[in-house]
Amino acid sequence: MNHHVEEALQSTKKTWAAKPRALSAGAIAAAACAMGVWMAIVTPAPVSASQDPFDAGGFDAWRAYTGTDGETHFERIHLTGPAMQQFGIADAVRHLYVGDATSLVLIVGKPGFQSPAHNVGSGRELGLVVRGSATAFFGKGESREFHAGDLTLFEDTGSRGRSVRFGPDGYVGLTIPLAK
Repeated sequence: MNHHVEEALQSTKKTWAAKPRALSAGAIAAAACAMGVWMAIVTPAPVSASQDPFDAGGFDAWRAYTGTDGETHFERIHLTGPAMQQFGIADAVRHLYVGDATSLVLIVGKPGFQSPAHNVGSGRELGLVVRGSATAFFGKGESREFHAGDLTLFEDTGSRGRSVRFGPDGYVGLTIPLAK
């Protein structure tokens, strides 16, 4: 296992032990994976008050893409995967394969920091808000808020970009660049 992934996993485990609801099982699974990105739902953490991701067959997530106007846009998507046997228990876990990871980046940001406009570049990335919040500003005055547990597939290559401002409690997130 890559030593950076090992460090991220150890840090995630410590945070999970201190605050069991602070991180999702998906964040731990993503941090543990060196060859591909597998989001494993082992303890259902509701996407919303009325939806359990295991029963829904996966995660509701966001997708950032470049529109025909050259701007970044966001849409809701549903990432699904089959229920599998885990630890001898049938239908205990859903594995959602998103793509092969090239690295794992842990982002820790101060409250109120705002980035310049940027896009995903020439590839794709998977982002997970672990703690705190961020607001993305894009298009012609549009914005979207992201909170702990929000998962986003970034595919906005070639767009004019989006600026991101971290919330009042700062921001902790995982960004996972995906292989082409």
